[in-house]
Amino acid sequence: EQKQKELSERRKEELIKDTTVISNIRKKSKIHYRTITVRNVNQIVEEESQINKEHIDYYLFSIVNPITVLSYDISNTSYESSQIKSIASIISASYLTLNTLQGLFLLSDKILYFYSYSSNLFKQIVTFKFNHSNGSLILDDNSQSLIVISGDSTEAVESFSFKTNSISSLPSLNYKRSNAMSLLINNCLYSLFGCDPDINLYLNTIEYLDLNKEQCHFELITINSNSDIKLSKAIAFSFSEDTVYIFGGANNKKTYELNLNTYEMNQSELYSNKEDEYLFERNNNVNIYIDDSKGILNLIAMDDSHRVICFNADGSYEIYSPKQSQ
Repeated sequence: EQKQKELSERRKEELIKDTTVISNIRKKSKIHYRTITVRNVNQIVEEESQINKEHIDYYLFSIVNPITVLSYDISNTSYESSQIKSIASIISASYLTLNTLQGLFLLSDKILYFYSYSSNLFKQIVTFKFNHSNGSLILDDNSQSLIVISGDSTEAVESFSFKTNSISSLPSLNYKRSNAMSLLINNCLYSLFGCDPDINLYLNTIEYLDLNKEQCHFELITINSNSDIKLSKAIAFSFSEDTVYIFGGANNKKTYELNLNTYEMNQSELYSNKEDEYLFERNNNVNIYIDDSKGILNLIAMDDSHRVICFNADGSYEIYSPKQSQ
């Protein structure tokens, strides 16, 4: 136990040290940040003249029911609900959402929509070839595209380019993955754990695709862990090139630390669940990194209960809920 504490303290010191060079790291593109620029969103929604950058850049969005969208003001840590009729006819039972700082992407079966705060409307963007229910979405800033990964009925991976307004196919996963986590680090695309929908069992593997290579396929990796791995609908994030943290998920109250060099995973004392009575099940893919006034990097995420979780690079986190803002 003493050795584990020493390792955790050392890791915390490394994380704090990392934050002092965040600006240099971002310039060298060592870490991929899953955000989308105002320019790209404007290309999609065609509302450049209506967007107030100072206002929209601080909001997250979540769907409460078929006619209500909940917005969270990051700077003021407060919630606001909006009634919206356009969503009732488009939302499916197993929809996917992906937050950006300018709005919300929603994938319902095969159709991708975008919610604009300024118009309070969902606009249809494109139709994919495959149904990706319970799959995952992620933004690729390098290629300015949105990637949709697997799901209940397909191993397929598809990419929608904001530049060309077109869909292309990426190599398929080795397995169908339902409610898996996705990350993009150093231009490598990761699909982590989740469930095999055909046999209804948790997967103890991850897959990664090196997008730097022209001829590539998803590599399948079995994770070394001392515990039984049962991870789906969790929050996966990284503040460095070699370590991924996996927080919460369905029926899981632990936090794990995955080493991408050795593929070993252990329970982590960093970001440990402070509120054991709660489960943190991700209701959408929310991976937004934000520099605060001190230049410290934070990650903002949201769970099934619309609680916002702010993960700090020093190993701590805060939780904000709709009840707190009332």
